[in-house]
Amino acid sequence: MVNNGWSSKLALERVKNSARFASQLACEQDHWVFGRRLQLRSIEPGKHRVQRRLVHFHNNFRSKVKPQASNMLAMSWSKEVARDAQRWAEACELLVHDNATGRTVDGFGPCGQTAFVSTQASPLTWWLEKDHFTYGGSNDLKRVGHYTQLVWHSSHQLGCGLAHCTDARPTPFFNYVCNYCPIGNFPERIGRPYDSGSPCSGCQGKCKGRRLCTNSCPYGDLWMNCKALQRSVPGWLCDSRTKKGLERRRYCRATCKCKGKIVYPPPTSKDEVENNNNGKSSSFALVAMKGE
Repeated sequence: MVNNGWSSKLALERVKNSARFASQLACEQDHWVFGRRLQLRSIEPGKHRVQRRLVHFHNNFRSKVKPQASNMLAMSWSKEVARDAQRWAEACELLVHDNATGRTVDGFGPCGQTAFVSTQASPLTWWLEKDHFTYGGSNDLKRVGHYTQLVWHSSHQLGCGLAHCTDARPTPFFNYVCNYCPIGNFPERIGRPYDSGSPCSGCQGKCKGRRLCTNSCPYGDLWMNCKALQRSVPGWLCDSRTKKGLERRRYCRATCKCKGKIVYPPPTSKDEVENNNNGKSSSFALVAMKGE
């Protein structure tokens, strides 16, 4: 849950080359990032054809990580996630990212976010940050943050937005934003955004194209210590049918309802949570009475 909008210098450096990236990705020539020559109808995220293309781009990249991933989830399009991305794209902030509240989706909490000033160029540009990434090593989040969010194994819902910022100075630009749920880029796992191993070995029987896992969880834990509570007080969190018990399950739906599915364990310290949420503290539950 870090500030998953990454305004990296690397992205800025690649703005000039984004027309070439677009050609590589979509075989469509003469696309400019700035100005008016970009064919908006061919890249509008509101169109189903473009949504399918964006999902394909992301899944293609996720299936080709090195080392190979054993637990990489396949991505799908989310209208709710896309609405938030579109709202922020229309704010026309050049390579600036929304706060955690603006990226919050019911059931998941804050989602990850990446931004660029093109559309078809963006996934490849983020992917190319892999050249600065070392699996299992110490990585500079400012140089690899787009890449690690793109290949974060438990992020499985994608939504993107596009706006033509005609009043921008010194020149108009196309603002492209993608949001990812559940959020990724937890600082303690930046060097390991997925588990290495044979593709789908971490989700046997739940595999797409022998590369990507399909056993995603449709929920996120809204309390940061749900898993710890379930381990320390078995039954209290997920099995109680009291009024407070039902409330606990609502805040810990991933832990309680997604056994056997891929759910990223949240941060374990309050400091990590506050840092990852741009200063917006997430909730921790305290066990007061086991009988409640």
